Amino acid sequence: MKRIIFFIAIFMCGCISSEDMQGLMTLKSVANSQAQQEKFVKAQEARFQKLLRYVENNKLNTGQSKRWVLAAFGQPHLLKELKDDPPKVEYIMYRHPDEFFGSERVYLYFDNDDTLVDWRYEEGY
Repeated sequence: MKRIIFFIAIFMCGCISSEDMQGLMTLKSVANSQAQQEKFVKAQEARFQKLLRYVENNKLNTGQSKRWVLAAFGQPHLLKELKDDPPKVEYIMYRHPDEFFGSERVYLYFDNDDTLVDWRYEEGY
């Protein structure tokens, strides 16, 4: 509400041109976008922390569906098919969303029926 009053006051005074206003609106859009990105990263980090708690407490059970895993922990950072490791046909990998190198990682392996058949935790460095 304060922003609206500020913009109305500036327009009424004639202190700002339409070009300046366009620049201000662009800056506001960028700030909103950054806030959305930060919110997204925080949500991903919270889901990864939840997955780490499952791993630490040995609650990550084989037999879970891939659908359940995705609902519980969100979209993975990597999904890859395996060709030479039956019954594992694909794995997905989770890590901290803002740590590209040296992050802890959790690999979840699925069979043809999208059932969790194995998992592996890797410590970060």
